[in-house]
Amino acid sequence: MKIKQNIIFTNEDFELLSKVLPDNPCTKCDARIRGYCCGCPQGTNYDKLVKPYKDNNIYEIALEIKEFYNLDKTIKELRKNQKDILDYLPKDVVFNILHR
Repeated sequence: MKIKQNIIFTNEDFELLSKVLPDNPCTKCDARIRGYCCGCPQGTNYDKLVKPYKDNNIYEIALEIKEFYNLDKTIKELRKNQKDILDYLPKDVVFNILHR
């Protein structure tokens, strides 16, 4: 037996996914790490912000998009660090080491 599944995204889904989710304050919360939620205002606010994503069943996709942008930002920072190092090194060292 084969099961075929069609997923249809609405304009509302695309509109939501075009916005990057905020950081989840609960991932750094000591109370959550210990196994209970204190119901802090930051966590409550985050839950309100992500409710439309969860209601539309696109929350996991939104998290992946957020991770993509976080990785892109990290890559840009690393490339800038590489450039700063190359700019610091003497030009003849860079030329002789990188062009071998």
